[in-house]
Amino acid sequence: MIQIKRPEDLDTSKLSPEIRQYLTTYLQTILQNYDCDSLESIGCIYYLETTEDTLNYSEMGLRHPISETPFEYCELIPIKSSRGESSLLHGCYVFNNDYAIDLFGQENIFEQQTLSTLFDYIERGNGTSVS
Repeated sequence: MIQIKRPEDLDTSKLSPEIRQYLTTYLQTILQNYDCDSLESIGCIYYLETTEDTLNYSEMGLRHPISETPFEYCELIPIKSSRGESSLLHGCYVFNNDYAIDLFGQENIFEQQTLSTLFDYIERGNGTSVS
């Protein structure tokens, strides 16, 4: 699991260049919108690398497993590279008006129940499938 609060957190990560670029752009957008140089006081981004990461919900500050977390927003993001295409799932959980976390992970690391829950959010309109 990679915890991302500032641009430097992505510089040292082992992410593929395509995913790193996507997360860098996403992070920069948040930092610009909130006029800050760190997410420290407003939230955090987590990039989940393995199925085990998806089960360690308490390390991300969640009280319930991802499959039971009421996300504010979910989306499926296609990531294209010279090696093909993969799907990146993104869920945003808002704790309060001042703090939220974003979870990202490649679709293949999530258990089927969690995938069903996240896709249900997308189908109900609490997110999008980006194509």
